[in-house]
Amino acid sequence: MRHVLFGQSGLRVSELCLGAMVFGDARELGASRKDSQEVFEAFAAAGGSFIDTADHYADGESERLVGEFVASDRDSFVISTKWSVARHGGLQRSGNGRRNMMRAVEASLRRLKTDRIDLYSLHAWDYATPCEEIMRGLDDLVRGGKVHYVAISDTPAWEVSRAKAAHQPAGRRSGSPIPDGTMRIAAEVGSIAALMGASPAQVALAWVRQQQAAVPVIPIIGARTKAQLESNLQSLSVQLDDSALGRLDKVSAIELGFPHDFLRTDYVRALLHGGEPDRLTLRQPLPHPVSDLAMGSGVTKK
Repeated sequence: MRHVLFGQSGLRVSELCLGAMVFGDARELGASRKDSQEVFEAFAAAGGSFIDTADHYADGESERLVGEFVASDRDSFVISTKWSVARHGGLQRSGNGRRNMMRAVEASLRRLKTDRIDLYSLHAWDYATPCEEIMRGLDDLVRGGKVHYVAISDTPAWEVSRAKAAHQPAGRRSGSPIPDGTMRIAAEVGSIAALMGASPAQVALAWVRQQQAAVPVIPIIGARTKAQLESNLQSLSVQLDDSALGRLDKVSAIELGFPHDFLRTDYVRALLHGGEPDRLTLRQPLPHPVSDLAMGSGVTKK
């Protein structure tokens, strides 16, 4: 497995990240210790080094298992964990505030049996804590050596922009939303998978991996069994051609709305470039030019 740089940092991580959300059966929903260890060992044997967990996964059992599995070779692994969420404990054991942040990081260090966390992420925005308080707390953790890099997950884009103004985080984390059009995208993924003789999951992972040239994206793969993990790892040998990439890019294109779609129409682009829009090379090429008819703007060409 190849390694890539994480976000805008110098942190080296495997091109796939092992999600440990299902490590531990404390809630009778996840994998047993035996199955979790088999998944971890198969990932490590494939060259994987990046592991993602969180303080509330399996009520802390996920962190304990990850700490146990990496203990014999800690420096070979990059551990990512998160704070903010708590199923139990009330207000004082949840949220983004500095007090809970400091409590949570110490608890995670104990469960992971390590002296530092490689990547520490805010798990979800609580709509209560000032951005400046969060970034100051994270900066203190980095300066104190308890945390090496920080990131932000499941947070509105405008709040991430404010955080970047206060401090430059290493990266952003995406959750698992199910927006409109997901079933349409899944159908297209399934169609391409059938043509290639691969599974839909392998095609989806290959598609995300092949975006890394333009956007540093690292897929987090989760598995309850070794067989599931090995199937996901086979995505490393799946290479999508330009036709397949184009189909997937088109079906997954996000509708940005006004003014973005308006400004991307052929008519407006022509106006902005004196009738010769294709003669100018843009720093960021428009990913999916929108036709005037598709946009339905009611603009009449003269």
